[in-house]
Amino acid sequence: MEQQASTSKVTGKFSTPKRPIEYFDPHNVYELLKPGLIPRLPLHNLHWQSHSGPLRSIDTLHIELADGGKLQPQDEKATPAKPAAASEANDDGFQTQAVGGQTEATDVSEIKIAVAKGAVGRRHQIPGLRRTPYLKVLLVRCDDNDSYKNTVRAEVREWIKEHTPPASSSKKASKQENHDAYEWLVLHVVIPNTAASTQPRSNAKAEGSTEKSTGSRWRAGTTPLLEKFRSDFNSSSKSAPDRVAQIRIGINDVPYDMLPRVVPAVPSGYLETEQDAERAWNELVTKFKNLILSSFDKRVTQYEEDIKEKDTQRTLPGWNFCTFFILKEGLALGFENVGLVEDALVGYDELNVGLDFVLAEQLDTSEPESHGGAMLPFTEDLGKLARKALDEASGSLNDEEAVDMQSANKSTIDADDIPISHAKKAYRDMILANKVSVLDFRCYIFSRQIALLLRQANSSVTREQLLSRLKEQQESVLHGVAPLAKATPHKEDDTENLSILAEVCRRTLQFIPALSSIMRHDIITSLLADSPKSHEGGFSTGAYQVIDNLVSSFAFSVAQQILAQTATKALPIPPSSLPPIEGAEQKASIPEPKTMMHPARNSSLNERSPRNPPPSPGFPGPGRAPATSAGADQNTPFLKVGIEELAAARAELYMMSRSILQRFGKVRGWSTGWDEAPVVQDSGIEVMEDISLDDDNNDSNDNDSTHSKNKLDMETTPTSAGIRSQLLISATENSQDFYRLYEIMTDKALRHYTVADQQSAVQTAIADLAVLKFLLNEYAAAKSYFDKALQFFGESGWSMIELSMLVMYLQCLSERKANLEYVRAALQLLTMSSAAELSRIQDSSARQLRPRQESADSPIKGVVAKLCDLASSLRSDVRSPLSLFFTNVDILGAPSYVEGRDGCSVSIGIWSLLPDDIILDKVQLKVSGVDEGPIRDLTFENKGAEVLKPGKNKLSVYTNSVIPGKYKVNHFGLHSSRIFLHYDADVNASQSLATAIFKEPELSLFRHSNALDVGLQAAKHTSLDKNNSLDLSISTGWNKLKRCEIRIKPSSGGLRLLTTDATVVGDALEFAKPPESGVFHFNTMAPETSVTLRFPFSTELDLDDVFAKVEVTYTTDADESYHLAKTFSVPVALAVGVNVQDVFKHGALFSRFNVTTATAGPLRLYRSELIDSE
Repeated sequence: MEQQASTSKVTGKFSTPKRPIEYFDPHNVYELLKPGLIPRLPLHNLHWQSHSGPLRSIDTLHIELADGGKLQPQDEKATPAKPAAASEANDDGFQTQAVGGQTEATDVSEIKIAVAKGAVGRRHQIPGLRRTPYLKVLLVRCDDNDSYKNTVRAEVREWIKEHTPPASSSKKASKQENHDAYEWLVLHVVIPNTAASTQPRSNAKAEGSTEKSTGSRWRAGTTPLLEKFRSDFNSSSKSAPDRVAQIRIGINDVPYDMLPRVVPAVPSGYLETEQDAERAWNELVTKFKNLILSSFDKRVTQYEEDIKEKDTQRTLPGWNFCTFFILKEGLALGFENVGLVEDALVGYDELNVGLDFVLAEQLDTSEPESHGGAMLPFTEDLGKLARKALDEASGSLNDEEAVDMQSANKSTIDADDIPISHAKKAYRDMILANKVSVLDFRCYIFSRQIALLLRQANSSVTREQLLSRLKEQQESVLHGVAPLAKATPHKEDDTENLSILAEVCRRTLQFIPALSSIMRHDIITSLLADSPKSHEGGFSTGAYQVIDNLVSSFAFSVAQQILAQTATKALPIPPSSLPPIEGAEQKASIPEPKTMMHPARNSSLNERSPRNPPPSPGFPGPGRAPATSAGADQNTPFLKVGIEELAAARAELYMMSRSILQRFGKVRGWSTGWDEAPVVQDSGIEVMEDISLDDDNNDSNDNDSTHSKNKLDMETTPTSAGIRSQLLISATENSQDFYRLYEIMTDKALRHYTVADQQSAVQTAIADLAVLKFLLNEYAAAKSYFDKALQFFGESGWSMIELSMLVMYLQCLSERKANLEYVRAALQLLTMSSAAELSRIQDSSARQLRPRQESADSPIKGVVAKLCDLASSLRSDVRSPLSLFFTNVDILGAPSYVEGRDGCSVSIGIWSLLPDDIILDKVQLKVSGVDEGPIRDLTFENKGAEVLKPGKNKLSVYTNSVIPGKYKVNHFGLHSSRIFLHYDADVNASQSLATAIFKEPELSLFRHSNALDVGLQAAKHTSLDKNNSLDLSISTGWNKLKRCEIRIKPSSGGLRLLTTDATVVGDALEFAKPPESGVFHFNTMAPETSVTLRFPFSTELDLDDVFAKVEVTYTTDADESYHLAKTFSVPVALAVGVNVQDVFKHGALFSRFNVTTATAGPLRLYRSELIDSE
């Protein structure tokens, strides 16, 4: 880079194209004019009316002042083309290419050749290959009227006659003149202490001065010199421009040896003020603008007419696209030279489309000569390079040649890092001579488009060099000479257009694949043309590898070049996520991100030399600013427009470069991790075998490129022959450097995607880094990347890539002994695997369900067992929805009842989606009653460990509490170690069939006739003067009880049960304990035993019915505990109702008794009597 920078300083490269103004200085006054003129350049705010569009505004027009008496035009003497090596070593690709490979800013020593006065050079026939001035300026020194009359006027007339075209000329000559149209200007430079300096600029100025100053001695009627110049040399037409200007040099601006010693004998009273001097300079600059735009308009008009004429001749024989290209490019260059970059870019885009059209016609008709002219079938220098690479790969080079090639190749490799440069070859000479290949044609057009876009974007590559050029011009001013009125230099706009930089990257992404195909065909055609007999049977796989190396290396270099040219500090790239390198010192073959061609931001990467980083392996772009500190970067103002577009496009270029690098690694057997990643096949689907469609006996297919590529990785020894990028050469030397560069590119793409807010791409890049670290057995780094990536993918989605990532993540956690994280990740893996199995069994093609069958080498084999094993060491349960791992869960039939037992069992069908068997420690089913009953919920549980195999299974759960009624499932849970898989539902809320795991969750329970039973009714005897009683009957059925506990609770308001006064009816059994409040205890009870308990009750209100709840908990002789609960409604109303109606008289009381029945049943009255009261 230091060598390139120094070269550019000498030759003037990297500068913005400038329009020349020729000045003729027969009186050597330019050095006096220069201090005031140079600071006012470049010209600003020019406006030109386009012929086919709105008014165009030119913000800045850079001017090159050339001495017309010394400078030899380029079309008068062609400069021979530079050697290829020199061009590759020094050209930057940012300067307009001229004929013969000479740039516009050629060294002064090469172009300043004395030319005899009046010599006329031979004009080039193609106008697009000429570079002529837009304006010619004659600098005249005329000190008084006598010198003007005697010599100066004749000299000016002779100069105008020599440098203006004749008025009468042929139409053809007129067209040629219009292509090089220019304007002329006579500039009168006035020296102090001369008679001319005492004259006013015009008579009007003199009269005004006389009125203001009584001491003026300017003689009335004398014409000033400026008026003489204008009357003698300006046109009399009103529309003609003013071609005469005058600048007066201050006495302090003239060296002492050039200052006249004699003061005019007749002084005048006229004094030049600073405002007058500034006004004169502004008039001169305005004349420059108007005259340059006038000549530019004439040129554009003539170019457009010629282009239109040539375009109409497209179908005629002999029409040549290359000649048409040079002509139309001349118009585009004209636009570019005056700063109309957008118009120039449109011109090149139209030429690119025209080239596509011509090539398509030639391909359809196979007659290139009759459709735009034939082009070279291949690129000669590329063919030589391919042959040399093939010789190197085959080892046919001797030792001396190999050493020479190595030494000579060093500069070539460095130059190939700048593959797209319109100054790399004499492209325009080649196009004009019809000796250009399609590859060179495409490269040239693309390089011009990129150069225009970069200039339009005001990228740092152009801006910094431009500022350097302006500074160099200001430093060239003579020391001690200051302008009369200093011009305030315009502050350069340092704002880059990020949207246009993004357009550069987008065009590159389209250009690289298209040109790679063209380049591959170019090389093959060149090799076949060089030795057709040696390649009759087709190329070997080694030859194809060399061709791939050349093409891939070129594509890689193009991507890196564009990344360098579009680098900007306005892009807020986050810090690198790469961990620092462990160990002592990093190898110098693979550069750190700050030493790559594109800029790196604050990073944790180790630096080899933080204070003075080594030069980039490729071209980082001219005018690169030195690295600033982190604090300076933080103060950089970031733009908002185009940031995301540019970041996304640059990220795609990084990914394209990475894919090229990945291709080189694949040939050498270096995988990036995905090829070795565990593959989880869709469960239950047979793995198909790849069957070759090639005939076993057909060996001639090796010539096919696709077939050769497939064989390339397996049968060819890797070679670096043909790789031109030093970065790729270093990366392919060993796997460590390869993985390091792959990691850097992925990290850079990741950070750019982050700025572009493309989360999917960000997570993809993170996953790539995770897999790479897993391949390198860096489990800690891999785990950190997997943590970020898996959070994005979520639990519900599934893909084979995600399953593979989870398998690798589990291995990282296992190596890190992270049990809890392993359990959670394993559940996520099994969730995705089960989702895949669910989609399989729901597929319409899989009508007949088959259980899942995992092969013995499946990566998820054994995950379930290890999950349960590690979960046992956890302190709390890990809960997960049961529906993620099981499906088709349903209650099979009615509950089952076992003879001799009071419980019942329920069978549950379930389809396991897990890849392995799972051992269940506990199975629990909870149901809720849908109608009013004594107990709200019932629980069914398994009696022993259950094993669920993949596919269809049947579970049996049992309950010892059989409460008759209708129920609905509200909970189903499976316990395996500390893993708890559950399903919960609200029985009162309706659920859709899609979300409900039980399709039929209802079931009905009833009591067996021989099971233990209880009853509650009112006592037969009713006493009105005492509390009535309730009889509680107990029947053991077929159960032999060891103990029994009966609880009764009132359910009616105001009902009090006096259970402490309970008695056993009969002497069959006694209480085990004295009755307590609502509780009765019995010991052993034989089967088929009935016991009645009687206890009084009371009510606060007259109730027809009372309600009570009875619960029985008992244990049989088999040590099985059961539970029974019932709710009873007992009618307690009196059977007879008596209503007494008393009527009181003075001497008697009349009572009327109405006796009625209280129930609907029949009632017989045996006897009634009325007893006297006391």
